[in-house]
Amino acid sequence: MDRRDTLKALLLGAVAPVAFVKEPASHVTVAQSGATPKRMTSPWHRLPDTTWTGEAYWANRLQDWRVRDGALECVGRGENRTVSCLTHQLGNGRLGFTTNVLLTVPAEVPGSDRNRLGFSVGAKGPWPDYRSAAVHGQGLQAGVTTSGHLFIGETLGSHPPLEQSLLHGGVVLSLDVSPPVDDAKGYSMVLEARDAASERVLASMQERVADNHRLEGNVALLSHYEPASPDETDQVTAQFSRWTLEGEKLTAGEGQTFGPIYFAQYTLEQERLKLTAQLAPLDLPESHRVHLEVERDGQWDPVATAALAYPSRTAQFRLDDWDGTRAWPYRVRLELPLRDDSTETYTYQGTIAAEPTSEARLRALVFSCNHDAAFPDQDIVDHASQHDVDLVMFLGDQFYEANGGFGIQMAPLPSACLDYLRKWYQFGWSYREFFRRRPMICLPDDHDVFHGNVWGEGGKATIAEGNAQTRQDTGGYKMPPEWVNLVMTTQTSHMPDAYDTTDVKQGIHVFYADWKYAGISFGVIEDRKFKSAPKNVLPRVAKVWNGYAENQAFDLAAHVSPEAQLLGQRQLDFLDAWVRDWRHGTEMKVVVSATAFCTLQTLPTGTLNDQVTPKLPVPGAGEYVDDDEPTKDMDSNGWPQNRRDEALRLIRKGFAFHLAGDQHLASVVQYGVDDWKDAGVVFTVPATCSIWPRRWWPPVGPDHEPLPGQPRYTGNFKDGFGNHMTVYAAANPVRTGLTPPTVFDRATGYGVVTFDKATREVRMECWPRQVDPAKQPNGQYRGWPLTFKQIDNYQPAQRALLPTLEIGGVTEPVLSVTNEASGELAYILRIKGGRFQPFVPAAGASYTVMVEDPDAGRSKTLTGLVGRTDNAETIVVELT
Repeated sequence: MDRRDTLKALLLGAVAPVAFVKEPASHVTVAQSGATPKRMTSPWHRLPDTTWTGEAYWANRLQDWRVRDGALECVGRGENRTVSCLTHQLGNGRLGFTTNVLLTVPAEVPGSDRNRLGFSVGAKGPWPDYRSAAVHGQGLQAGVTTSGHLFIGETLGSHPPLEQSLLHGGVVLSLDVSPPVDDAKGYSMVLEARDAASERVLASMQERVADNHRLEGNVALLSHYEPASPDETDQVTAQFSRWTLEGEKLTAGEGQTFGPIYFAQYTLEQERLKLTAQLAPLDLPESHRVHLEVERDGQWDPVATAALAYPSRTAQFRLDDWDGTRAWPYRVRLELPLRDDSTETYTYQGTIAAEPTSEARLRALVFSCNHDAAFPDQDIVDHASQHDVDLVMFLGDQFYEANGGFGIQMAPLPSACLDYLRKWYQFGWSYREFFRRRPMICLPDDHDVFHGNVWGEGGKATIAEGNAQTRQDTGGYKMPPEWVNLVMTTQTSHMPDAYDTTDVKQGIHVFYADWKYAGISFGVIEDRKFKSAPKNVLPRVAKVWNGYAENQAFDLAAHVSPEAQLLGQRQLDFLDAWVRDWRHGTEMKVVVSATAFCTLQTLPTGTLNDQVTPKLPVPGAGEYVDDDEPTKDMDSNGWPQNRRDEALRLIRKGFAFHLAGDQHLASVVQYGVDDWKDAGVVFTVPATCSIWPRRWWPPVGPDHEPLPGQPRYTGNFKDGFGNHMTVYAAANPVRTGLTPPTVFDRATGYGVVTFDKATREVRMECWPRQVDPAKQPNGQYRGWPLTFKQIDNYQPAQRALLPTLEIGGVTEPVLSVTNEASGELAYILRIKGGRFQPFVPAAGASYTVMVEDPDAGRSKTLTGLVGRTDNAETIVVELT
């Protein structure tokens, strides 16, 4: 990130590159890089009034901190509220450091020795990375209580308490740490409080720390109040300014800044570029603009400007004349007004890749379900980055409510928006390198909108009263529409325009759309927003709770709810139009959604719901769990069955492959509607980090036939709702011996999908997060890789043949087959080459076949073609 010399002077030793390039070594928290003194000085005296605390800091929580009148303020009474320094850490050398800050305690704050203000030093997170420490780290606390006592750790100073007037007027806290000359271990810590005006020492205390490692890690400012009242966001509880940190123990990490332009996402379709830049929680004038520039001949040329949208803090750019034949380096530029009427220039750089239209293969990285137990996920980033891919997909649950700690805040609306943004920023902090130089698809799912499950019912609001679970079960969204649209904007505004942009209930936006890229047409659908809540359509006797019918005598597989919706009529209309649209050189079609159209889950027999899932023992390698049965989880798209079949009958008409996430259980399944394998193939990718380790251990009888050479859980099955499905692979949780088991034993990882336009095949790879593909090229989950042909996505059990067509005048024509009696489209696809024998579901019926070149507007129609079980006839078709 470009920065002016003035800011560099404030942050000596922190070198920020133009673009954040992944440098694994720079993420290690405690590596000592020599004994060069370093210094950090806070910039808040220069920043405008804003919620953003600066590029060198991370605030926990975002809504609890702000810059006002040149100082950093904590608002609200909460526990362990911190602002962590990102650019400097305490290394592992046994050296000294000093940190100082001017602290002012408002007069309204009650005095208590449980209320602690000051520093947190040596903060370390679960992973050896400064970002882990910033978000999850716990350090040794030192400072002053609101009663006026100094403290280090749990020890209070023996001095008389400072007068409240001194705290209200401001005191300088100074912490000096050095290794004692008489001891080979530990540190001496001297804490002083000085009068801000006279620098007179008001109180002091000294402690010894015996553990050398205790003072390695991040340094942060601290505001800790007990008992906590975190939603009281209007009261200032502490004010900090003139924070300095210096000493030989400090390390300075290159690139360890974040913001104010956090990341950017984009898609390109034909000549339309849509790019959304995600900015920090700045508060800028309406007239202020963010700039998009491209590099031409070594110069940055402006191509678009955008206002900062609120509350999303996004800058949304749209260009309808983009040259996608070449790669374009781009940068997003912000001129930030400062308190002294000068400006600071910030940039974020990336590349708009050339559309790989002429390449035979298009490759995608696919992720879902990102709990932050492994934040900042550098292992999976390093491993997945080794795959040479063209695009990236995140298919839902980009974060969970628990991510970042502190739970969620649902009101008031401004704070709730900031609470969402903190979790969203954290997602980008982990994964932005994947989409800095590649197009990206992002689908919000239930946890992205603070739901465990969401049945959107067309965008309605849940009931206003009751606990979270009760409200959720009634269908709709718990959060207000302005907040839901914040999610839609941040995650999807860079994607192609929705097929029908009409808002749903409450004015909530939609994003279902067709994205044509490099010969592949992606049908992006929303499988939550229109779905009916089971509790609203099933009889009360079913006793529905959280998507489960807890009355096990109620036969869900036999119950059909005609009024229940899954995708809704609007999306069915979209899919019908989408399967017919093969313009712009479309060669293959792929449906992209949050979850699959089946329920590939088992739980111990008799289990009423899935709350036991994270507590179940994980089997060892080679073990088979014998006492499970298929679940009837109505959060999955296996329910409602009639609507599931309706969607699959549409999707298979375009021979579309399906990509999904959500389930935390990686699998490859071929759908069946009337019989096994008569619909498409779905690849459900694993969770990057799983909190809900689902499993597939179906009971199998002596007549069951698993796939050749594969485990018993493969082969033909019916799920708990009676849906046909053929299981080709499933990555069940298994004990790995790695720590922590909550990250590695839950079958976590990612997918790599290759769309081969030359062979019309799809290859699926499923990689454990802990596997380095370069060192373990055969290290995928058992059953992968798998390859399917495009034509496999619709194979009716009973089939007849139409005459073979010899087609000339066009290289790869689009061919559609329509039943003449019903007028229904049987299927449509772009064939490879000029020879094809159409098949049909049954013999004896008459069909119309259209052969066309949709981009040239040429077509020829053949009528009265009859399906026969053995058809040797050949028809020559010439497009002119």
